[in-house]
Amino acid sequence: KTDSDDDGKGDSEEGITDTDGDGLIDAIESSIVDSDSDGVVDELDAVNNGDNDSDGDGLSNLEEITSGTDPLDADSDDDGVNDGKEITNGTDPLDADSDNDGLNDGDEETNGTDPLDADSDNDFLNDGDEITAGTDPLDQDTDDDGLGDNYELTTDVGNGNLYITDPLNPDTDGDSQEDGAEVQNGTDPTDPNSKTSCLIFNPFCWFATFVDIFL
Repeated sequence: KTDSDDDGKGDSEEGITDTDGDGLIDAIESSIVDSDSDGVVDELDAVNNGDNDSDGDGLSNLEEITSGTDPLDADSDDDGVNDGKEITNGTDPLDADSDNDGLNDGDEETNGTDPLDADSDNDFLNDGDEITAGTDPLDQDTDDDGLGDNYELTTDVGNGNLYITDPLNPDTDGDSQEDGAEVQNGTDPTDPNSKTSCLIFNPFCWFATFVDIFL
């Protein structure tokens, strides 16, 4: 049988199909030869020179070979951001989660977080953990109670952090005194029966009471 391009597939088998749409039918374009050494065989390469961008991701085939990305896949790591944009942004087009924070680069773009910084708001909780917890990865104190999200979600007895409080509720125990004020006053923000009567001057206590009465 006739095999014009010597690729092991007969002309009759390849017929008049033109896979890459370059005007040359597959029967005369090899499926095993890469004439321009750009990582794409001639049969799939619409323009047989390294400047061609076969997958339309903004990187030429030769640039993709240099980067280690797939010249026939616009998003080599399947993270929702194409390879060319990743190279421009400085993220890794071969790693779906460039900063290893539990969110892939595409999700970080959607959330507005930094795909190159595991902790975008610098609150000692990485962005992925914040999304899981429901806290805001762009706000150190999601519920604005005066305690950072990390402080609310963890304990550190040695540093005086004794309680796990709700980072989405400024008054975890519902006693009308915000968690931050309770910590400042030395009361238990998880116990509604542990609160100060504001008999001494403490601005945090008075503020919490004022908010409860007047706002």
